[in-house]
Amino acid sequence: MTVLVMFGSKSDEETYSKIVEELKKEAIEYELRIASAHKTPELVEEIIKGDYDLIISGAGLAAHLPGVIAAKKMVPVLGVPCKGAYDGLDAFLSIVQMPPGIPVLCVNEDSTAKEAKKILEKSDKVAVVGEGKAAEKAMKTLEEFGIAFEMGDIAADATNLVFTEVGKEVEEKEELIIYCPVGESKAEDAVKAMNAAKHGLWVGVNRGENAAIAAAEILGKNIEDYRKKIAEKVIKADEEVKK
Repeated sequence: MTVLVMFGSKSDEETYSKIVEELKKEAIEYELRIASAHKTPELVEEIIKGDYDLIISGAGLAAHLPGVIAAKKMVPVLGVPCKGAYDGLDAFLSIVQMPPGIPVLCVNEDSTAKEAKKILEKSDKVAVVGEGKAAEKAMKTLEEFGIAFEMGDIAADATNLVFTEVGKEVEEKEELIIYCPVGESKAEDAVKAMNAAKHGLWVGVNRGENAAIAAAEILGKNIEDYRKKIAEKVIKADEEVKK
């Protein structure tokens, strides 16, 4: 299995060098590249044509690179916020707050390699931990992909979708966990959300469907038809406004 590690700038070296060193310790094969979503978009597209099982991508400031990659690929994408302005808050929000249907799993740089290893050792099980509208969206999406799931507690041998209060800090766990913060979110909650995301993998606020789609990608499910369906909605809207 091969992992692509792509960062937007040489200035991110402090972050990506730490990640690749940890990947080496875990005996995970990787390819390291530098390409910018804004300055070298053609290079980004050329690189991601490769056959990768997992992509780790990071950037600072607007941090569009992980999202651009996720829009083009149908494999798990881990997004690593790099500190720039606002102590990295801008990059964190850009990565975690992806639109419905195109998930990026936001991850802290210190735990990136560990989380990558968990994904590559994937199981065929999914567990949903929590309830509410976001959890319901996740379960509906899992059913759409034909993915069976259990409800209840975090399972050691599963991809766990855990629904937790916005800004609530979580403990480090050995299990593979995708956290989805739920509830109303205000501007002042953004820093709390960033500080809470020190462990595990994270999707945006109330984005239960993105947690489920990420689980589908981890399980190796074909999501091409789903991508076409959400693209058709945008194309239809464009046709309507052109009239």
